[in-house]
Amino acid sequence: YTCDSGWGCMMRTGQSLLAQAFVQVLLGRGKGSVIRTRSNILDWFVDDPEHPYSIHRIAKAGLALDKRIGEWFGPSTVAHAFQRLSQRHEDCPLSIMVPMDGAVRVSSTMQAATRGAGGLEGSTAMAWKPVLLLIPARFGLDKLTERYVHNLKQLFRMPQFMGIAGGRPGRSLYFVASQGDELFYYDPHFVKPRATPEELGTCPVPSFHCSVVRSQEIIELDPSMLLGFLILSHDDLWDLQTRLGRDMEKSYPLITIQDDLAKMNNDSKRMSRTYATTSVPTPTPAPTPMTADNGSGRSSQVHPNQAHTSQDNSGRTEAATVKESHRQVEVPHRDGSEAHVPSQQGGGSPGAKSEQQQHREETPPSSSSDTGFDIDDAFSIKSFDSEDDEDDDDFGGSDEL
Repeated sequence: YTCDSGWGCMMRTGQSLLAQAFVQVLLGRGKGSVIRTRSNILDWFVDDPEHPYSIHRIAKAGLALDKRIGEWFGPSTVAHAFQRLSQRHEDCPLSIMVPMDGAVRVSSTMQAATRGAGGLEGSTAMAWKPVLLLIPARFGLDKLTERYVHNLKQLFRMPQFMGIAGGRPGRSLYFVASQGDELFYYDPHFVKPRATPEELGTCPVPSFHCSVVRSQEIIELDPSMLLGFLILSHDDLWDLQTRLGRDMEKSYPLITIQDDLAKMNNDSKRMSRTYATTSVPTPTPAPTPMTADNGSGRSSQVHPNQAHTSQDNSGRTEAATVKESHRQVEVPHRDGSEAHVPSQQGGGSPGAKSEQQQHREETPPSSSSDTGFDIDDAFSIKSFDSEDDEDDDDFGGSDEL
C-alpha cells in the first residue's frame, strides 16, 4: 500500500487523540520551546516505518490483533494497537490503559502510573506518570441511544477528557468540543502528501493540521466510539471520579470508576483484626502425680483419685487411697491397724483424730474417689474440628454432602 485512503481513517483519528494527550502532558508543564516540543511530537507520527506511531507501525501492530494490513480498524483495535506501541516507545511521556466494558479500576490505574514512573506502590509520595485511558464503548445497537446524549455532552466539560474518535458508520472523525446539541470535529478524509522533515519546523504543518472545523448533530453519532481521558496526577483521578458521580445521569452511565483499592485496604485491615483476635485453644495439661510416704522410708508416686498398690520391706501389701495434696492421707493395713499420714497443711498429732477421720474409719475404703473428679475428664481434649463434625451429624454425616 502507498496510501491509507479507504481504510485508515480510524487510525488517523486515533493518532489525533494520542497527539492531543502528548501536547497536554509536554506543553502543559511548560518544558522547552513550544515550537520545538510540537515538532518533536509531530515527528513521532511521521509516516515512516522507523517512527513510533506512524501508519506503518499501527498497521503492523494490527497483525497481532487479527487485522490484516489494509483492513479497517475498529475503536478497540486502535486502542490496543496504541497500547502496544507505547510500551515499545522508550520516550513515551505517558502510559496507556484500555479498560474494557467502561470499568476503570483505581488499583490498575495507580499501578500503571507508578510502574511507568518507577515509583513504589503503596507510597503516598510516589512519582506519577500520566495515564491515558482509551475506552472502547458502544452506546446503542444500530444508532446512538438518545438517553446517552446528556452524558456525552457533559464529557466535554471535564478537563480530563481528550475527545471522541468515532463518527458515522465506516467514517471515523475526531470530536473535540460541543455546543448545545452540536459536536465539532476534525475530518481526516482528505488525501495529503506525506510530511517532510522541513515542514516539521513550521506551524501549522499542512500535512498534520486541519484548517476547517466542521460540526454535526450529536444524535447522528455512530454508537461505536473511542473515549479518551488523560489522568495527570492522583488528584486528577479523584476529580474525574467526583465529576462522573456528580454531573452524570445515573441511569445511563458511560464509564464507571471502581475504587477497589479502598475495598482491598478495608479487607486487609479486617483480616488483620481477625488474625489478631483469633486464639488457639490450649490443651488441658495432665494432672501432676503426687509423692507420698508408704511408711517404710521410701516415697512412691501416685495419681490423684487413682488406687495405687505398693509393697514395703516387710512384705505387707497396702492399698492407698490418696486424696488431693491438701488433704490428709489414710493408709489402712491388712491386719486392721492404720497408718496415719498428716496432710501438707500440718496440724494435729498422729494420735489425735478428728470427727472426719473417725467417720472415714467407720466407712470402708472405696476404690473410686468421692470428689467427683474423673480421670477421663482430665484428658478429654476437644478436637478443633469437633464443631464441624457436629454440623455434619446434623445433616446425617454423609460423605456425599
